[in-house]
Amino acid sequence: MLAIVLCCLMSDSPSPGDRVVDYARSQIGKKVGDGECTRLAVQALRHSGAKRPDARRGIWGDEVELAEIRPGDILQFEDVVFFKRRRTNGVIFTQRLTFPHHTAVVSGVRGKGARRVLVILHQNTGMDGDDEDERRRVKEGELELATMRSGSLRAFRPVEASDRDHRPGSGRESPGRPLPRGD
Repeated sequence: MLAIVLCCLMSDSPSPGDRVVDYARSQIGKKVGDGECTRLAVQALRHSGAKRPDARRGIWGDEVELAEIRPGDILQFEDVVFFKRRRTNGVIFTQRLTFPHHTAVVSGVRGKGARRVLVILHQNTGMDGDDEDERRRVKEGELELATMRSGSLRAFRPVEASDRDHRPGSGRESPGRPLPRGD
């Protein structure tokens, strides 16, 4: 009987991914750390109780297929270009988004298959000419996966940290270890 109660209590607790999204949403309009894109993901993982990233390899959790992305996952962009063109009332609109090296938190997923749209939270991004302080604040954006034309986009699912991940001597607590940097 006790096992059933514990199981039910544990299943109602939010996942690390849910906690990552909650933290990232609470930061909209704010600059997290120094405003680098990775700082939002690092702090979201820290506040969620998830394992810390492997800074040397830019790994944020368990890698998942892009078709499996869900809210709370961390995206790592390398030379990614999204491009779309649409015609409205005889006018052609073109949108090109480039992410040379970037990190973002998935806060929502809409649609299915090739038409999936990712809602992301990220910082240190914006249009050319945007105010630097504004670029470094957390904002929401949308990405249509079907419009990705080049580059590498990887998704990572946060993993619940064990006690040993945060104990002295685990190698995870070293303040001297560099964190992933991004733009």
